[in-house]
Amino acid sequence: MRDTLIKRFILFITIIAGIVLVAAAAEAGNKKQFCKGYAATATWQYHQAIAQDCGFQGAYWHGAKNLHKMWCMTQPRWSADAGTNHRNIKLNQCEAQGE
Repeated sequence: MRDTLIKRFILFITIIAGIVLVAAAAEAGNKKQFCKGYAATATWQYHQAIAQDCGFQGAYWHGAKNLHKMWCMTQPRWSADAGTNHRNIKLNQCEAQGE
């Protein structure tokens, strides 16, 4: 009886661990896709700033798509979203000044 309980407990723990690993793999895949889009947007925003002659500089403003993606992979999603929003606000301000 005790051996049966131990085997059931081990099976239960194994199943839970499997579920956690599958969920983590799915999240990693989602983050990779999200960061790919983030990098594409950040690079596009950079080129828009150049086209509008905004003169922005700093970590937010560069055209190295791979660096944007690598940075995104190390950040929580809210941080990447904040970067995108920051660039949007600055681009809108630049555009408004040019009108």
